Amino acid sequence: MDAAGLLESLRRIPAKIHMAITGFGALGDPAFIPLVMGQMQVPELARPAGEAFSMLTGVDIAYQDLEGEWPERFEAGPTEDPKDEDVVMEPDEDLLWSDVELIQTWWEQNKSNYKTEPGISWENPSVWKPFKMYLKMAPSASRPQLPSNWP
Repeated sequence: MDAAGLLESLRRIPAKIHMAITGFGALGDPAFIPLVMGQMQVPELARPAGEAFSMLTGVDIAYQDLEGEWPERFEAGPTEDPKDEDVVMEPDEDLLWSDVELIQTWWEQNKSNYKTEPGISWENPSVWKPFKMYLKMAPSASRPQLPSNWP
């Protein structure tokens, strides 16, 4: 199984999609940009998708004025309510919100500058090393089951 295949499998598991989106960014293949951009429309995934877009393109969302606003009625992380038992900090709290329309316009104007890589494979160490490092940092409960031939 290649890296893209593993991530595609993770993307189909609701509890793992956040990890998959980050992984697509770590792979660095612009072929995943449309997929990542599609996730920017899902509030729970918008910030990691924006971060993945930055990793894939090298664009600084803030510097290029591609930032968006916190979506209306979207709540994340602990609230100010003392009765709220959810005290887990929001894992994406330091990530920027992207303006999807501005990102789409930027991509249409710049996509010709990006080549896609056919057949990204685990055999290329530049592919799996960053992803492996990311997986080591992920909480054990959210780590995927890796192939037996994992390097």
